[in-house]
Amino acid sequence: VDEQETTNKEGTDEIAASLEAFIDGRFMTILMTFVTIFALFGDDVRLAGFYKPSDPYFYALFLISLLLFAFELIINSITKENYKWSFFFWLDIIATLSLVPDIPWVVDPIKEVLGISTDGGAGEAARAGKASRAGARAGRIVRLVRLIRLIRIVKLYKYCTKASDEDQEEKLKEQARAALNAKQAALKRVEASRLGKFLSEMTTRKVIVGVLLMLFILPVLQVSEEDNAKFYGLRELFWFGRSNCTAEAVDDSLGTSAEISAGYNYQSDVSSKGLAALDRLCIDADAQGWLTTDGWERLLYHYTQVTAKSTDGDLLAGLLWLRVPDYRQGGRMTDIDRVVATVYERDGDSETRTWDPTDEERKCRRGSKRHDEWECRGVDPNDCPCRDAELETVSYSPFFCEKAHNCKALTAYARFNTRIKSTNEALWNMAQTVFICFLLGTLAMLFSKDTQALVIAPIENMVNIIKQLADDPLKKPEVVSIDEYDDDSSKKKRKKKKGPQLETSMLEQTIIKIGGLLQVGFGEAGAEVIGNNMSSGDGELNIMIPGRRIQAIFGFCDIRRFTDATEALEEDVMVFVNLVGRITHHCTHRWSGAANKNVGDAFLFTWKIGNTNDTQARDGSLAMKAAESANKALVAFLKAIVEIRRSSEVLAFETDARMVERFGKGHRLRIGYGLHVGWAIEGAIGSDFKIDASYLSPHVSLTEKLQEATKVYQTPLIMSEQFYNMLSLKAKERTRKLDVVTVRFAFHEPTGIFAYDVTDDVVPRKDTSSCLGEIHKPEELAELPEDHLSGPGVEYMFVFDKDLTTLQERIPEQLFYEHRAALCQYIEGNWKDAVKGFTKCMELWENDGPSRALLEFMSRTNNTAPEGWAGHRALELLESSWEVVGKGGPPPSVAQTSDDDGASGSSPMTAAESRKKEKDREGGGK
Repeated sequence: VDEQETTNKEGTDEIAASLEAFIDGRFMTILMTFVTIFALFGDDVRLAGFYKPSDPYFYALFLISLLLFAFELIINSITKENYKWSFFFWLDIIATLSLVPDIPWVVDPIKEVLGISTDGGAGEAARAGKASRAGARAGRIVRLVRLIRLIRIVKLYKYCTKASDEDQEEKLKEQARAALNAKQAALKRVEASRLGKFLSEMTTRKVIVGVLLMLFILPVLQVSEEDNAKFYGLRELFWFGRSNCTAEAVDDSLGTSAEISAGYNYQSDVSSKGLAALDRLCIDADAQGWLTTDGWERLLYHYTQVTAKSTDGDLLAGLLWLRVPDYRQGGRMTDIDRVVATVYERDGDSETRTWDPTDEERKCRRGSKRHDEWECRGVDPNDCPCRDAELETVSYSPFFCEKAHNCKALTAYARFNTRIKSTNEALWNMAQTVFICFLLGTLAMLFSKDTQALVIAPIENMVNIIKQLADDPLKKPEVVSIDEYDDDSSKKKRKKKKGPQLETSMLEQTIIKIGGLLQVGFGEAGAEVIGNNMSSGDGELNIMIPGRRIQAIFGFCDIRRFTDATEALEEDVMVFVNLVGRITHHCTHRWSGAANKNVGDAFLFTWKIGNTNDTQARDGSLAMKAAESANKALVAFLKAIVEIRRSSEVLAFETDARMVERFGKGHRLRIGYGLHVGWAIEGAIGSDFKIDASYLSPHVSLTEKLQEATKVYQTPLIMSEQFYNMLSLKAKERTRKLDVVTVRFAFHEPTGIFAYDVTDDVVPRKDTSSCLGEIHKPEELAELPEDHLSGPGVEYMFVFDKDLTTLQERIPEQLFYEHRAALCQYIEGNWKDAVKGFTKCMELWENDGPSRALLEFMSRTNNTAPEGWAGHRALELLESSWEVVGKGGPPPSVAQTSDDDGASGSSPMTAAESRKKEKDREGGGK
């Protein structure tokens, strides 16, 4: 059952994810953007540019838009988290429902169900005698409905910002695909923080609410002016037309055969009180009316033209239908079909003018079938070619009809064609919509701009810095500046307006510095500690985490006679140590190493090479990388030797009066270097009060011992056999074997130690602008680009680099062969022959420290191998041996060496076994 529920849940989640992806896809976003634009402008476009026959097509499009809005609303409510009941959820509902009034196919059935009359309310307004006030209220309601439509702008704004986000996302993906290193491209990406999204959304909400409140409230606060000229003119026509009626003509005025056939026989609806009032208002049969027939016609004509022409640019409205008591027919209610009147100009000339309602009606017939009959007359002109929104009907009833029922027959009507006004209003509505879109986007941008620049962007950069430190604690965080996306003019303007540094910028710089301090303080060994704590969001400091086993190359260097230098330099010793540290660290990092531990006068460096037991090691790729790292480690230390000799700052310390007084003239800074490869446990050492990120392993201790052995062999750099075996052939050709030793805390079997000999000659000068540890090309290759010299690995450095070749420039090539032969005799126990070989080496190069050290060691036993000599000695005794030799005291006994070897737990070896293993280890190297 649980599996079935899990399967159903996964299926539901997949469907929801598919629907969400479909709704948020580019196709739906573009479609809904166009649908929203149509919903905003469609009704105004219909009124401004089309006629009544085109309305059904627009209604169909409105209906489709309503269904699409509803579909999107439902899908978003189901799939999107935190969307239902949110701010935009309610705005989407209002925007969707605002489409309903634009679709008569939906509104009219609803009105019928609710019992609301759909036949224009002009007749009821006329019966009530409050047409002007009703018109004002209707105008406000129409404006309010149009304002509600503007809520759709919010949807358009949402789609535009959504499209902008998608374009930015696509741009970032293109940059990532185009980048050579996808990981670096991903790190450059500044992801929006939750605070930034939340604050931007809140700002947008407030802008939307503010703009909508302004649109709704300002029209209500304005004083509206209504044009009642049509109503008052119609009232005058009513009473002037009735002024010629007689008491005998009252009954005839309320009903004729023609009116009955036209549907205007309302005699039964007139109350007795109304008839009596009309009787009293009618004059006697022999009396004259209030004006002449010619005056009546001029009065009618002026009323037909009062809104048809304008001298001050007001909106025009032609008269379509007029029903008033006709003065010429004794005050009978009549539809005025045509007016012919003599109009007098100001200069006294007269002109006969005609008004025909069919001329005005033709303005609404464009796009429709032409009809000969008069279609726009009647209370409810359903067959009029003009839209209801383009018609304005004014009505008037006598005052005694206001409280009477069934007084329709006594109502005067005038209907005007307001298409020009409707068209202009539609155009202004479209302009208003465009302006509000611009206002909404501009205000949102302006309100968010300062917050984005001063708060959100710095916080996002801080979050990005922390994420980068969590992903790669050893890499310097890359901060994306907004200047990268601006043109030169924008950058110049920003530089001119540059003000004081804000707290957010200070905090951002502080985080960068703190990250840099963490990287410097923890180093490569503390990368996991930094990453785990940076990525953790619980606020707890988790430092004491388990270590992990790694394979690495270890390098150790030590400043000779540092105690004496400290006593001589005192406070300046810190500058002196940091100078040495800067040179060695620069050279190490230039050649892919990492500085780990600084112990006053000594420094530990590492080159990680991965786990030799993994798949890559078996297919050889890891071995190639490890060999490259070994070559780089050797190059880094050789470069450090050269740069220290070349440094003018080091020379200044060497010639300092305090150093000369302590060490004498000609003193030179001596540093011993050791290189080894092996496993180590990487992690944090200490407590919650103080930790050091370092490595624990006998191989690290062995590296330090190799550095100490440089004192015995009087050579600056010694490496282990394991490290030597990883070097390239070019590097091995410049390296020679020094001795075979046992290391009881690291190896059970004897191992060889090797040296890279260097001369004491002055190294070649280099351009001061070049960085420490860089390639130093020979003069004949100075113009050649570095990428033409370099190849896989760094083996080329031992051939082309001027610094490395100069280090052994004055060492005879014969020295390597003679020393190897003498060393073989030394290991086999033929010390008499070995002494001859090492003596010859001293003749070839008087500064041959390794040969001198072995000669001094053999001289302690009168150049005779001690009994039980196995071809090696203990590394632990090398330092004490050097001290004995240097002071001229007796050498340590062979018994001591045997005891130390025995303490290591290894069985004693015969000389033959030792020689066989030595030959196997040497292989083909020198």
